[in-house]
Amino acid sequence: MPGMAAFDSAYQVGGIRFGTEPAPNRGLRPTGSGVGKRWKTTKLYQQGQDTLIAGAPTRPTYWVRNGRFIGITCDYDRRISPELLLAALTKQFGPPRAGDGAGSYYWLGRRTYVLLEPLYPKGSAVHMASLDMLNEQVMETRVRQEARTTLGWKPDATGLPRQLPTQH
Repeated sequence: MPGMAAFDSAYQVGGIRFGTEPAPNRGLRPTGSGVGKRWKTTKLYQQGQDTLIAGAPTRPTYWVRNGRFIGITCDYDRRISPELLLAALTKQFGPPRAGDGAGSYYWLGRRTYVLLEPLYPKGSAVHMASLDMLNEQVMETRVRQEARTTLGWKPDATGLPRQLPTQH
């Protein structure tokens, strides 16, 4: 996918390179996190202004895991149609692969991925991330499976229990 090759090559989103510690002057402020082991290693941040991603305004949530930037999640309410998001992402990244469930699509590069998924009942979410963000998915998904089988990606165990049984 030509668009994914460019995303892989840039290896950044929102002006922050994946795998680096976001500079304090980026205007990121902590936002809600959860409880439990996962949230000891992962912190969420937002900037103060909206930006245009996937053809629609959003205020991305920046994911930082073990002090390193791994990706963003953009939530869109029902006023932004999933079809508009799909068309914008397809234009940028090429034809998608079917994700898990109706209305879910993904684009997989060598080091990055983009995932469009419905957020019932409130709208849609777009994830633009390094493969490290796949560790944040708490269940097996098609994009995780494809990354593992075609790219050799392996989930890590940074303070978290194994997410899948060991396969022999």
